[in-house]
Amino acid sequence: MKQIILFICLSSTILFGQTKISILESTKKISPLSEENVFIGLHSGDVLLINVEELNAKELKEIELIEYPNNSKFLDYKTSRLDAKQITINNTGIYKLRIANSSVGGRICKINLDRIPAENTQDFNTTVYWKTVSDTTFYEEEETYLVKKDTSYQLVYEAFPKLGSVNSLEGTKPYQYFDFTLPDNTTSWAFYVGTGTEAKAEYDRANKQLTSQTEWIALKKPDLGALQLLALTGNSFFKKISAADNVNYLVLPTNQVALRNSDLEYFCFKKGDVYNDFHQVENKIIKNITAIVKNDNTIDPIYVYFKVAAVVVTPIYAKRMVKKQKVTSTDVPYLK
Repeated sequence: MKQIILFICLSSTILFGQTKISILESTKKISPLSEENVFIGLHSGDVLLINVEELNAKELKEIELIEYPNNSKFLDYKTSRLDAKQITINNTGIYKLRIANSSVGGRICKINLDRIPAENTQDFNTTVYWKTVSDTTFYEEEETYLVKKDTSYQLVYEAFPKLGSVNSLEGTKPYQYFDFTLPDNTTSWAFYVGTGTEAKAEYDRANKQLTSQTEWIALKKPDLGALQLLALTGNSFFKKISAADNVNYLVLPTNQVALRNSDLEYFCFKKGDVYNDFHQVENKIIKNITAIVKNDNTIDPIYVYFKVAAVVVTPIYAKRMVKKQKVTSTDVPYLK
């Protein structure tokens, strides 16, 4: 019987003629440089009793009671305990007990919260519930967008050098290096190489034949020659020829020339020993190119005909204002 009486005394007492109801009995660890927040619901006319004790008697930076969201009702500084602090509640709502620790060491706090209810509010639910609320805001933002792509067909490089024979006495070298750089936004390119008047005649013949094609006329692109068409589509109007002399050629990335000259393994786009040749390259990454042409004739010099064309696709951009939305999700407390 004594145990029953003791239990009743501990769980509720009569204070000012009203029953004291326990809301919270807890021990919480507060990490360094942080704070602990306890949310409770209270009715207008309630009296809240706050007991906070740091179990090692270490200082707490602040103990504060806030009427949610930011109306401070009580604040105590630099203390290790708060004994039966009584606060009268004026408004029904959510309240937050904030315990702040500004130390680099943790704190262990015993927290007891009791409520002396207003008249006829003993059954008021002090539990705080949480829900996620989404808020949508609309705004305008400038964006860059692609208007169109301009395609051009450019003659990038041409050379018509004379190469001396291997045993030339006139000082003309039997080889030459052609260095060229492809334009920005090159998507594909092509080259034509050959020897003598025969190679030039074939180049001119292919362009003349192209301009008589119905499909070419319909395109209405006068800058789209046979070499440019080869660069664009891979389809060639050029034909292989027979000529008096051949040329040994090699087309490769400029950064591969030193490897080739040192007899090391290297990469090239194409090479050959021909009267004439033509080839499309779709590599979009390598811009600096070198062509090496060589005459292997021991007696006679030769004339080399060399041209490069590229397909350049240039994006055209503009700016405009567009409407956008931003959805923000927030957890908010509420009472039932």
